[in-house]
Amino acid sequence: IRSNMRGKKIASSLLTAVLENLKSRGFKFCNLEVRTNNTNAIKLYENLGFKIKSINSNSIFMFKELF
Repeated sequence: IRSNMRGKKIASSLLTAVLENLKSRGFKFCNLEVRTNNTNAIKLYENLGFKIKSINSNSIFMFKELF
């Protein structure tokens, strides 16, 4: 999301739509990887219910149950 468009819930709305689509298609989990220094994205994913699965030096692996 461009910096001038941040704070307008665009990323949250897009991710919510994607998660709803995955759930409706029978997916049980969603996994993602985010850079450890991308604190805004980490906060967004946590607010959407993602949990940390593991961390390495550069990345955080997160997951969310969809059922």
